[in-house]
Amino acid sequence: MGKPAKIWVDSNGYNAPLIVRAKYQVGSTVSIDSKLLEILRCPVTKQPLSILSKEQLDTINQAVSSGKVHYADGAVVDSELEDGLITKNGNWIYRIDSGIPIMLQAQSIAASEVDWAGAKREN
Repeated sequence: MGKPAKIWVDSNGYNAPLIVRAKYQVGSTVSIDSKLLEILRCPVTKQPLSILSKEQLDTINQAVSSGKVHYADGAVVDSELEDGLITKNGNWIYRIDSGIPIMLQAQSIAASEVDWAGAKREN
């Protein structure tokens, strides 16, 4: 197991740290402990999450580079995702920065913001 990671969750409008131990891998894909993935849920839909595939991540980052992708709060996503999580139904995306999943509703990305032409949206 790696070092403890702080994961911020949005619960009824309040942000609270949740300390977990997770195993992370450097690179375009992240390896998160299966127990962590079991407890993480989308704060919007309460759906389970899975790690974005390299193809999904590349597709999202191409859209981000075009400047046409927005967070749920309306702000433009101005930097590519290092890694990310996507809801089971493929509707919401959460970035992972420096190995920390950013589980804030305002910082989520609607998958409809991305042109998936040919890429698989659902996991």
